[in-house]
Amino acid sequence: MGNFRVNGTEFADCDKSVVVTPLEGKNANIPFVFETCSSLKYKSEGDSEGIGQTSSPTKSALVVTEAESDLEMEISMGERMDFTQHLGPGAGRIRCAFKCVWQRKGLKTMVVETGDGKGNPGGYCLFTKGIIGAETDNKSKPTCTIGGKCTDLMENGVSAWQRPPQ
Repeated sequence: MGNFRVNGTEFADCDKSVVVTPLEGKNANIPFVFETCSSLKYKSEGDSEGIGQTSSPTKSALVVTEAESDLEMEISMGERMDFTQHLGPGAGRIRCAFKCVWQRKGLKTMVVETGDGKGNPGGYCLFTKGIIGAETDNKSKPTCTIGGKCTDLMENGVSAWQRPPQ
């Protein structure tokens, strides 16, 4: 685990806590805290398209045509099994809130969480990748990569896709 910089603040991966809370099912609203999350990847990307005619072959404006957010985490096989059990039957269909917090005393806290697409906390992820399965070899302990699509992801309360104030 190495150190990394975000907006001039130095963090270490050990400063990270990851919590996923099912929004439905047998453990609705009961958080699951990940203890073995050794890797977290998240992104929110979009696409745009040119519209309008000008006297040249260029377009007069660009509009966002789609946006997609997803995440994935590497965890231990045992923890993946515990998480699947926590979600219960239909685990890959259960909507879950996601929140990751990096914090260290004296430094600015960094938060990544699911959003509703309007700049508010809320929204959800569906953990459809790796909900059952593992990777193993004779050199290391079994690990799993789980993840899925999210309605939106926000960093410190900012969504890339909410409409700006007018």
